[in-house]
Amino acid sequence: MIIRAACKLVAFTIVFLPAIALADSATWDGNGATLTDGLWSDVANWGGVTTVPGTFGGETATFDNAGGGFTTIDLGAGVSIANIFFDTSSAAPFFIGTSGSQTLNIQDGGTITMNSPVVANETISGLVTLGTGT
Repeated sequence: MIIRAACKLVAFTIVFLPAIALADSATWDGNGATLTDGLWSDVANWGGVTTVPGTFGGETATFDNAGGGFTTIDLGAGVSIANIFFDTSSAAPFFIGTSGSQTLNIQDGGTITMNSPVVANETISGLVTLGTGT
């Protein structure tokens, strides 16, 4: 009985923990599935991950490149994320949100960071809520 329970716990860990680990952070590359969108929700716009940042809570979205030509990012019904990180001099001038009606929620303890090498203006164009949980 104890061995069976231990085996189930190991199986659960092997199946579910890798997916959670992959969701911790992602870098926007703008290479969406159709190569015609700037949708945050399109996992293909996020380099090499299986879920978009904001899926599980506590993730970081990094913007450090030309964005594949998609620098205006559509938040859809809204995004809740822990951290937004602009890094490197290669970061394009991004517009996070396509209208004032889209919402970006920065989770409790989260940050928006723009490192000194970034030379482009970065814009959050929408409603921003701070610290309202996940």
